Amino acid sequence: MSLRSIWRAGVEGRQEKLEITRRAFIQQVNSMARAKPRIGTPSKYPPLPESSLEFAKPGMFTPEGRLLQVEWARKCPSGGNLAVAMKTSDGLLLAKGKASVKTELGRGIPSVWHVAQSLAFVATGNLGDMFYVHDMLTSEDTQTFRDAARRIRGILHEHAVSAVKRPLALFVLLGGFDDGVQKIADIDVLGSQAQCDAWAIGYGDMKARDLLARCWKPGLNRKSGLRLIKKIYGSLATETCFLPRPGSK
Repeated sequence: MSLRSIWRAGVEGRQEKLEITRRAFIQQVNSMARAKPRIGTPSKYPPLPESSLEFAKPGMFTPEGRLLQVEWARKCPSGGNLAVAMKTSDGLLLAKGKASVKTELGRGIPSVWHVAQSLAFVATGNLGDMFYVHDMLTSEDTQTFRDAARRIRGILHEHAVSAVKRPLALFVLLGGFDDGVQKIADIDVLGSQAQCDAWAIGYGDMKARDLLARCWKPGLNRKSGLRLIKKIYGSLATETCFLPRPGSK
């Protein structure tokens, strides 16, 4: 049914007409997303089933009207290696779980991303997106926590709302200092930011947050913070970074 025929039909009530229009719009967009490309060579892989939204194309909408590409970008970081950030009395601790302690032929993947001398972040999600955000920050010579947080928010939000770019599948914990005061920012896929004293993101984040809520204290020093990180990760391989307060020994 076309939109014109909907409004010509004898449907009572403005709200009902708007709801029918919304459903028709989503159906039309989804049908366009399923259309076969007119150029290029056929894929050697079998087509994905169209009966389930789990296999739908990123440009399609859910029945609730949410863009699937953004929903996928939200879902990806949740399964990444656990990342933790916490304030200590003498600085900041950042930690990220690793697949293995050993490296093969010298090949290593960054776990903690250093931006400046007292500025770094850990993230979960797409590794290429982490490189992209880190490269943007370092190429612009970002030095302060405030500027780094603003830039990360801008990058993620721009990609989330753009019609020509895909959302970046990232959750970020940024650690740094603002006028000598420890700061931690939790930034999500859409560029939303929350300030926190200690937080965890990635696989196992709820259990880690529960431990942080019970064991983290404002006066926690570096040594006690490292013990808490060990308690959170257990026997899992971990990379840890300590950012000392500027000016401290």
